[in-house]
Amino acid sequence: MQLDITAIRPAEIPFAFDQDEQLDSRSGCIGHLQGDFGSGREFYPEWVDHQAQFKTHDFGVELNKVVHALRAKGGCGLLADRHRMAEFCARHPETALGTGYAAVYGVKLKTVSRTYLLRCDPRKGETNFCLYAYETPLLEHCVEQLVRQRPAPAGTRFREEAR
Repeated sequence: MQLDITAIRPAEIPFAFDQDEQLDSRSGCIGHLQGDFGSGREFYPEWVDHQAQFKTHDFGVELNKVVHALRAKGGCGLLADRHRMAEFCARHPETALGTGYAAVYGVKLKTVSRTYLLRCDPRKGETNFCLYAYETPLLEHCVEQLVRQRPAPAGTRFREEAR
């Protein structure tokens, strides 16, 4: 599976973190895969359901393909191991989330009907990844609403980037 990976836009950053149940429902959050790399090369994932009504067989098949692509040796390696994640983040400083947390990065992956927001923290002893899965039309609607409600800070292109 070929993945188109882009940086998370400013208006999407809140959706790379846990939300309340109402916003999960409105944004079409299916759930998230979180985990760590143990001593560096292990892979310890755990799935957390958010809105089970969106968790279909097709979604499960797609999620499996997305995770395998992120772990593939020939791919970007974001979920291959801690070292490859750290290398990717260092090569792509534009993915830094700027949330006030050290070393936290985020990327977006889109399939035909879903959007995945991957939050990365390559530090040892931390949850190294959280891959949030969304139904694309619902997430895009919520992001548009958020942009309309929140004026852009002076001197930024926040509103333009969110479209």
